[in-house]
Amino acid sequence: MQSRSLSTGLLFLVLFSVVLLFAYQHSFNTSLVINSESDYGFKAITDESQGGKTTATLTRTPQGIVLECNIVKAYAWPFCELAIKLSEISEGIDISKYNTVSLDVRYEGEGSQRIRFYIRNFHPTYSDIHNDTTMKVNEIEYEPNLYASEVKIPLKNFQVASWWISEHSIPLEHFAPDFTNVAVLEVATGSLISEGPVKIVVEEIRFDGKLIPETVFLTGIIGIWIAFALIYLLSDLRRLKGDLSSTRQKAVELESLTEALKLESKKFETMAKRDPLTGARNRAGIRDSLFEQVQLVYLQRTPLSIVFMDIDHFKQINDVHGHDIGDEVLKAFAGLVTGQTRQGDSLVRWGGEEFLLVCPNTELNHAAQLAENIRSLLEVSEWPDGVKVTCSFGVTQMGQESTGEFIARADEALYKAKSKGRNRVVSFHPPKE
Repeated sequence: MQSRSLSTGLLFLVLFSVVLLFAYQHSFNTSLVINSESDYGFKAITDESQGGKTTATLTRTPQGIVLECNIVKAYAWPFCELAIKLSEISEGIDISKYNTVSLDVRYEGEGSQRIRFYIRNFHPTYSDIHNDTTMKVNEIEYEPNLYASEVKIPLKNFQVASWWISEHSIPLEHFAPDFTNVAVLEVATGSLISEGPVKIVVEEIRFDGKLIPETVFLTGIIGIWIAFALIYLLSDLRRLKGDLSSTRQKAVELESLTEALKLESKKFETMAKRDPLTGARNRAGIRDSLFEQVQLVYLQRTPLSIVFMDIDHFKQINDVHGHDIGDEVLKAFAGLVTGQTRQGDSLVRWGGEEFLLVCPNTELNHAAQLAENIRSLLEVSEWPDGVKVTCSFGVTQMGQESTGEFIARADEALYKAKSKGRNRVVSFHPPKE
């Protein structure tokens, strides 16, 4: 009878959890919509503040917010952008509750037609209320004209700009994207922009998410299961006076259930530090380990090298073969790289097709040789759907410097490898002490 009661309760709880999960997927939705009718502040910004000569005008039309620019290459990195002020700098909006942002943007102009979308976040640890350039730059860059309509981008795909990290000497614990206090959004011209007229039409920016964050909702379900386990435990203890042997059996069952819940909690904790597609660590997963390795460099002069890796022309793989093949390539790439590394090395998915390999107790020449071995292996390996995969590498060793400078130098070495034609290894020595 007692076993039947437990089975009935578990069955009900399973069905109840399934119903809750189904309801959550199809309800509890919330959105933040920004268009030409919104009351937010809109402003055109150009490189004139940097000594450039690019000019811009901003108009609102029923079709959207129109930014018209005349790009002049009087400044090394000419740009123009639409800035959308959501609030005062220190009283931003928490958009971490949203899962995706949908951008309905069109671009008119010669040359590269890429745009950058910035989500600027204020945090008192790294931001100055009197200097809006200190707001964190969570960014994504893409080509809007490749899409027939709006493009939906998961917020987890955003990265913090490495140049912003380096420029403001951001500590390691604040490398990850932050969306908890967003004051400004920016739609800007992308890299490799050509001189001449440019028009960017922003029809709509929409953040979509859930009224109840997914982590809170799942924690609630786990709480229900724990409450069920505790209630069942109390009931079983009351029955101890009547049937000791039966109570012991039920205690074993409850212990098993509690262990299962603990395993699930540990599983969730591990998942939060791993990239679900490739199994490599994510930025949160490498943070503590990298901090410890950096301390060894400072205190014991233990060598530490990193290898930045970027799969060449990965966007073409997605465009030609589809995103499913692209995902298979990323998983195979992570497996091949891991197979070439030591037990103490850590592979991190830095973002998109970009990976970081952290090599403790490793000199620059050994890290460069490891990168060359990986590069050669990738070049001759077989890949899904017969695609050809090569990779560019940037390698450096840490000196007595900040972590941001260390990572930025590896990123610069990677950029050098790509600018030299890709499929190559470029290594930069640490600065002299």
